[in-house]
Amino acid sequence: MLYHAGSETKARITARLGGFRHAWLEAGRSEKSLSFVPIAWSHSSFQVALHVQAFLEKHPAHGTYFVTDGRLATSFLEVLSYQGIQVPKEAALIGYDGAQRGELTDPPMTTIQQDMDRIAESAIGWIQKVASGDERGDGVLERIAPILIKRSSF
Repeated sequence: MLYHAGSETKARITARLGGFRHAWLEAGRSEKSLSFVPIAWSHSSFQVALHVQAFLEKHPAHGTYFVTDGRLATSFLEVLSYQGIQVPKEAALIGYDGAQRGELTDPPMTTIQQDMDRIAESAIGWIQKVASGDERGDGVLERIAPILIKRSSF
């Protein structure tokens, strides 16, 4: 699992990494089979691509990558293509957040997207319950499955 270094200090990213880890283990996979890899962040997409290239020079591409950020995932695909690595035959990739540019990558990027309609409906339901005097119990967690947008990178 690749993510931008430093972003793990943000609650949203911490939850995303934790949720992915939880789902990984819940599916019966071992802790040892999961790696979290920080890639240095930059305002420059070119610089991000250089960071991805440096990572791939140390760790040749193989297997499947889950990338938590659309821009990082796009850069990763571009670097794999530049290095002549066939996606998904030699290395597969799944992006996150719908990766808006994912349709434009070569190959088009498979991505996971939050189901924002269901999240909004759930939030409104909870607000209505609280407003009507029903209290939400502490520690209640509602899982809303994301949507897999199947394209060609996986």
